[in-house]
Amino acid sequence: MNTPLKAYFCDLFAQLILQVGFLIQKLGHRRQEEIEKQGKLLKKIRHQNEVFGETNENESTDDSDDSVGSTYCSFLWLFGVALTFLAIVIHLLVLPYADLTLLSSNSIVSILIATILSIIFLGEKLVLKYDLTGLCLIVVGCSSIVLLSNK
Repeated sequence: MNTPLKAYFCDLFAQLILQVGFLIQKLGHRRQEEIEKQGKLLKKIRHQNEVFGETNENESTDDSDDSVGSTYCSFLWLFGVALTFLAIVIHLLVLPYADLTLLSSNSIVSILIATILSIIFLGEKLVLKYDLTGLCLIVVGCSSIVLLSNK
């Protein structure tokens, strides 16, 4: 296998890592949103108990913040960022070995990977009327760039 082809497949793998990193970051955001939602619900219940004069001996009486931490400090989000940086490093390492036009065609694969991962892991819906049209236009545009390049 020649060097440009190896570089192309390494960049393709980097695109997969990049999209998985973005997916993990999104999952970290969703987990933090759930934690914050539960914390707000708990504060609301405590406030209602105070208004109606109900107390619970098992509850702590401090007014500390119930949120666990920032989204950007969670392990899931940081792991996603690490995967993103790894993908960028791989992409930068293969740039000298393949034509940039060839590597830019990996963007369509990246969009397809992101679409598939978001449907499977994030529960997002595919609206064929819009999504299929957009994907077709992207494929045609990317293919025309590769076919019309000088190499």
